[in-house]
Amino acid sequence: MSFLSSLMSSLTATSTGGNTPPKIYLQNDGSRIQFPVGPSAFEVNVKQNNSTININNIGELNMLGKTGLMALSFASFFPAQAYSFCACTPNEPSSYVNLIDKWRTSGKPCRFIISGTPVNYAVTIDGFKWGEKDGTSDVYFSLDFKEYKFVGGALDSTAFSEVTGLKSRSSWLESTLQSITAYPGDSIGDVIGRTVGKTSSFGTNDTNILTAYKAVAKSGGIKVGDVLTYASSSNTLKVGGKNV
Repeated sequence: MSFLSSLMSSLTATSTGGNTPPKIYLQNDGSRIQFPVGPSAFEVNVKQNNSTININNIGELNMLGKTGLMALSFASFFPAQAYSFCACTPNEPSSYVNLIDKWRTSGKPCRFIISGTPVNYAVTIDGFKWGEKDGTSDVYFSLDFKEYKFVGGALDSTAFSEVTGLKSRSSWLESTLQSITAYPGDSIGDVIGRTVGKTSSFGTNDTNILTAYKAVAKSGGIKVGDVLTYASSSNTLKVGGKNV
């Protein structure tokens, strides 16, 4: 099943099977908002950077490239009152607008999450459009996100603690070198290579790479949507938040 098919199947199951609708969050540097009203639809787009070359006596050949960045967009509204269908008690619409605009210009990535789906990405806010249109004081909006990848030893500043409501200090101190999402067509080796990179001692040691490969395979492998992280300080590789 493709990434998009898996995603839409998850959403359909939650909306038609009588289960709790997915919770949708945006968080940045230790703060989080939950969207009171989920979108009626949204779109995820991932491009594959393949290329075509032309060789004499053979013709065109398709050369496989690396995956591009995930792009996601959706539209909904911030209610000015607590409608019965709200997923949570809403704040004033202006508070959401002001906070998202602050995050958009903060120079730091956010994390966008849709529970029950593969969507759990560090992202940049590439577009934010909002306004009123029906006299209810509800604020309608649209958001455009693009996946953000932490490289070169950069710390993941999008972590959030469910207990304290603050950025997780342990996650911050882990010094995550990379956080990579598995896409359709990825092998275990491809994802491990992108996760640990070539700048860490882990990534330059063939024995450790082989050990990591075996550990991931033994733990059940990877599936589309899994997030792999590597912490340089503890030389730890995780799949979906679990050590392997």
